[in-house]
Amino acid sequence: MQVGEYAEMAGDITRAERAFRQAVAEPPDDERSAPDPRCYLGGWCVKHGDPVEGRRVLDELWRSRPRGVATYVEVGELLEELGDGSGAIKWLTAGALRSLRDDDQPLQDVQFILAVRRRVRLTQGFDEVDYDVMAGELGDRLYPDFADDFPA
Repeated sequence: MQVGEYAEMAGDITRAERAFRQAVAEPPDDERSAPDPRCYLGGWCVKHGDPVEGRRVLDELWRSRPRGVATYVEVGELLEELGDGSGAIKWLTAGALRSLRDDDQPLQDVQFILAVRRRVRLTQGFDEVDYDVMAGELGDRLYPDFADDFPA
């Protein structure tokens, strides 16, 4: 996946596509920590290839109910970048709820997805809700030295 990311950043979209498709063909080593490669392929297709295929890949990914928080963050931020705020919130909320239900989920991952969700919601003009407050409170507890640098 990293080859695809670097190739895309360098403007080599053909190499990026090849790398993303190869990553999808190979099962991920750790589905909890790394984003599912389908989120990268879906994003590539939407941005550079066939948007219909990209949405199909992302819909398939949604139906698979990924375990890893990183996948939900990656797709949520992709959809935000594409101007699909409601889709971004849907993915980030689902990932946040999944992470809150998983006793083995590192607290830092829970805080991170809640913070991303909060940022997207507030950017869209939504009022702060309990999960948004929780993101700030967890951030203060986990990273007390950064509280002044990164206000909630």
